[in-house]
Amino acid sequence: VGILLAAGLMPVKKVLCRWGVPSLGASAICLVGGVTLVVGVLTLIVAQVVEQSGELANQTVAGITQFSEWLTRSRIGVSQDQLIEWEYQGIAWLTDWASRSQALIAQYSLQAGGYIGNFLTGAAMALFALFFFLHDGRNLWTFALRFVPRAGRPRADQAGLAGWHALTEYVKATVIVAAVDAFFPLIAALIMGVPLAWALGGLIFMGAFIPIVGVVLTGAVAVFVTLVTLGPIHALVMLGIIILVNQLEGNILQPMLLGRAVSLHPLAVLLSIAVGISVANIIGGLMVVPILAFSKAFADVLDEDVPTPPHGASDPDDPDGPDDLARVDSDRVDAATGEKDGGDPD
Repeated sequence: VGILLAAGLMPVKKVLCRWGVPSLGASAICLVGGVTLVVGVLTLIVAQVVEQSGELANQTVAGITQFSEWLTRSRIGVSQDQLIEWEYQGIAWLTDWASRSQALIAQYSLQAGGYIGNFLTGAAMALFALFFFLHDGRNLWTFALRFVPRAGRPRADQAGLAGWHALTEYVKATVIVAAVDAFFPLIAALIMGVPLAWALGGLIFMGAFIPIVGVVLTGAVAVFVTLVTLGPIHALVMLGIIILVNQLEGNILQPMLLGRAVSLHPLAVLLSIAVGISVANIIGGLMVVPILAFSKAFADVLDEDVPTPPHGASDPDDPDGPDDLARVDSDRVDAATGEKDGGDPD
């Protein structure tokens, strides 16, 4: 998570450094700004849910009542007495299940407390790592290259640069795609007067970072809220917008924004997400595609006959060049002779 955040915030750090902000200060600004943005989105979602929970509950009850009345008037043949009987049966079943599952509920409550503690610990570690990836990424990469044999360091360096470029392009494209995924449903929800419109937009934006399944799940929440509050016609409109946005993302935005930097086969993406979710749940689904993008770009450069710098890479001493990954200078050797390359004095 720290590496993904660093890939997304590194362009911001570069801009700050070009404006004269020291590396330490730029890294701190990126860290604080990123945390503020995420906390702000989560606060917006929670605040809107709390503020409109009463209205949403009333509209949900009204929607269920209207649906019940429609059932009694339709040709399905459901009477009011049957609906009341089903309601009592449902309440009795829930009450019986709760009384029989008290120990299980208590166990899940304890597990939830442990999960929350693990999440907070992991978040603190990710933020700690993020700061040093931003501030000291060059030295970390240089140290990592010491584990590569000297003759292979130039090629490994180029492969790392290509992988990092693919990773940053993936993160940037994902942010843009997530913004588009959230924008159109948000506008539709505001026009139709859907409760929790801003919260639903923020939820779709955050869900879009999980490939394929994220937009589907968060979009389903938006459609359900629209259904129970405004009725089936508005829900169909919201569903149509979600489908159109999904098609726009898959057929236009992602190919246009990612291009050749992250060219992954759709089947590879689908299977990798399935493996990631089965191994590490939602976090696995989030992490597996960028890992796959980095690995593919890394392997492509290793497979080349002649190592060439990836798009956007330049000399490490160039102040306008990328500073996110290190280039090996002092230990650079000729791959054929094994002798140190002193470099062109020019």
